[in-house]
Amino acid sequence: MRALRQGRSKVSPKNAEHTNTANSILISGPDFIYSAAHRGIVRLVTRGVTPYVIDGANLLDVYFLVREAEFAGIPVDIFMNKVQVARAFNPFQVVSIIEKVPEHSMAIILGPISLLTDKNEGMGYRESLKILSGIRDKILSRKAFFFLIQKIPSRNGSLLDKLARFTGFKVLIDGGVIMGRTIMPYSMTMELQKERLKKFKRALRKEDQEYLDEIFKYAKKHVQAGSYAAFPDPIISVFLSAFIEQEKKIRELEKKVKALEDGIPL
Repeated sequence: MRALRQGRSKVSPKNAEHTNTANSILISGPDFIYSAAHRGIVRLVTRGVTPYVIDGANLLDVYFLVREAEFAGIPVDIFMNKVQVARAFNPFQVVSIIEKVPEHSMAIILGPISLLTDKNEGMGYRESLKILSGIRDKILSRKAFFFLIQKIPSRNGSLLDKLARFTGFKVLIDGGVIMGRTIMPYSMTMELQKERLKKFKRALRKEDQEYLDEIFKYAKKHVQAGSYAAFPDPIISVFLSAFIEQEKKIRELEKKVKALEDGIPL
């Protein structure tokens, strides 16, 4: 894995507050959120994307990454050369490393506030806010997309709230206290559900796999209903959409059968 290359920002931190915040997404949840992030890194590589990983709390498990890459069919040497990693040993380094992320790239920050909430750091709340402000300014000034992956901290939960205020979307898994928009757009959640069922699909017989794909095609026909319902588990909307479309087909077939029985030309 290679170190991050030096980069320059063309937007000054002064204007960062006015920059579009859609270049970041915060995903927060319990411990397994970091395992999911590792799988996401592998997924990016399979799509030909070079992930720039900023490890904010010694969370990156290289062995786990390599196992996932092998499982995905990516040669280890290719994978190791594709992923670029920088380890931040203190909160200030998180800020400086963000500035080195190349423009128009995709970065994953693991535990952006973990060092700020670590009691061993002995950092005061005001100083933590100052560093968090620096993280915000650097992210907003970069022409890159950032995934901020953070376990819900047991201390200083308000820092997580403040982190959420400058992200484009906030996704909470298994609870949380972030105010504002906490649900991903339904079109994005459908893609996550497809990924969630990837192993299930792989276990199906080949001739049955296409029917699972058809279910998600049905779901796309009812995006507005799924967005409006905003179920905690979006798979409910996916299945309901499939039931509706299947019911429509059943009714249509019933009408054709009745017409044939009555001798009416179709």
